[in-house]
Amino acid sequence: MVRLHQTIGHEHGHYAANRLVALLRTMFNRAKLWGMLKEENPVRGIKLFQEEKRERFLTAEEIARLNQALMSEHDWRWRAFFPLSLLLGTRRGELITARWADIDFAQALWRIPNTKSGRPHLLPLPRPAV
Repeated sequence: MVRLHQTIGHEHGHYAANRLVALLRTMFNRAKLWGMLKEENPVRGIKLFQEEKRERFLTAEEIARLNQALMSEHDWRWRAFFPLSLLLGTRRGELITARWADIDFAQALWRIPNTKSGRPHLLPLPRPAV
């Protein structure tokens, strides 16, 4: 497993190698829980590659190309979903499970009842989102 992690890291990058280890760790832990693995998790203890935080913003040209691609999308749902997702910065699942009852258009607020933290969140809605 260590060799696999190293090989993937050198051939496909550190991020891909670390995601693979995380996936395998979860799979082997689940297999152990289900009684399919008697030994220790073979991925346990693998030292992950250090990852640098990335900070990148779209250029004006990239934003124009993105908008052009979105407007040429045939499915209206995708044309609505992606700009709203980018505008609000919410998680995919939060936006997909949004309900009209959770949105207060008069005050431009969206009450997200189920967040990753397990607590509700009140999100102010920008004018274009409303």
